[in-house]
Amino acid sequence: MKRAVVFGSFVLLLAPNLLWLNWSTLRIENRGPQPVEEAVLFVCEQPVSLGRLLPGASHFRFLPKCGDDSLEIRTGRQSTNCKIYVEGEMYHVRAWFTSPTTGDCTYGGSPPLTPLLLTELF
Repeated sequence: MKRAVVFGSFVLLLAPNLLWLNWSTLRIENRGPQPVEEAVLFVCEQPVSLGRLLPGASHFRFLPKCGDDSLEIRTGRQSTNCKIYVEGEMYHVRAWFTSPTTGDCTYGGSPPLTPLLLTELF
């Protein structure tokens, strides 16, 4: 009985991560002291407004599946803060702003080193 409880807990913890591997994701945060007035994500040739990002705040997004693509994050229409290659699944990007006009991005890990989905959501 004890093994079944441990096994069940293990499966419940990892089940969201197994589903997560079927998608690419983006976690973007504002590490700077000022708000970012308008963050815009460009993926699959479509702009997606992320809205205003207050200092210390973050957004998490599942990315649409469109095959090989470049993900780009801009503030307003001009300034590109991040440009990185992604595919429709198993790419987990972490992006950040250090000021309203500067930032960067990197990969958050790849299987089997992908962080747990629950840690990315919170």
